[in-house]
Amino acid sequence: MALLEPSPKFQSYRRLKIKLMHGIIFDCDGVLVDSEPVSCKASSTVLQKYGIRISLADMAAAFTGKSEKQMIMEIEQKYQVTLPPSILEEIQALYFELAAELQPMPHLTGVLDILRDHAIPMGIASSGTPARIDFSLKVTGLDQYFAVRCSASEVVHGKPAPDLFLLTAARIGIAPGNCLVVEDSVFGIKGAKAAGMKAAGYTSSHPEKLLLQSGADVTFADYRQFSHIMQTFSQWWNLPPLSADKLKSV
Repeated sequence: MALLEPSPKFQSYRRLKIKLMHGIIFDCDGVLVDSEPVSCKASSTVLQKYGIRISLADMAAAFTGKSEKQMIMEIEQKYQVTLPPSILEEIQALYFELAAELQPMPHLTGVLDILRDHAIPMGIASSGTPARIDFSLKVTGLDQYFAVRCSASEVVHGKPAPDLFLLTAARIGIAPGNCLVVEDSVFGIKGAKAAGMKAAGYTSSHPEKLLLQSGADVTFADYRQFSHIMQTFSQWWNLPPLSADKLKSV
């Protein structure tokens, strides 16, 4: 399959001090798994039971990157209502039901294979609950790549605060300034930058312009564009040259 050419913004990656980076932190929903539409549908459907109607587009625009707990708090404030604590369990249960056939993001696994083969530390920093993260990874077969999985439920302040990213960096054993974060949300990009990390904005949920305005150092639209980055890993992180066969698999 022919590789997509990276955008000029993506080529700016070469000008970053990537050689100082030694670990990659991924968001989960919308970055590793194509789950944002399912997540929005689950939340919107449950909220309708309580008389709150929010379109899927508005759900995505307002809450992508935020935890469900934070979402409920903001909805209660906006609509001046008190929702039952059980609503979080209801949303998660419906998500599990709807997400039974989740798929990894296109062309992702080839990238993860290369990173794993070269022992690049990787971790997940997700606004989802631990159960949801584990479920999504297991259904998609991505659980084999990630031993470190951090949830917003483990920190006081979720995205856009830096807490979750700092926790993940600590668990993969990498200094924050040596981490690259892959995010699809405005709140995730802002959190990564607040943590002192480089941020790559994946345009699966928001347009390039918005992610750049939020602080992304670079954006990309397709994981096949990572092949251009893979080719320079040996320079950035002092890795052995990547084989042509590996690059073709991305």
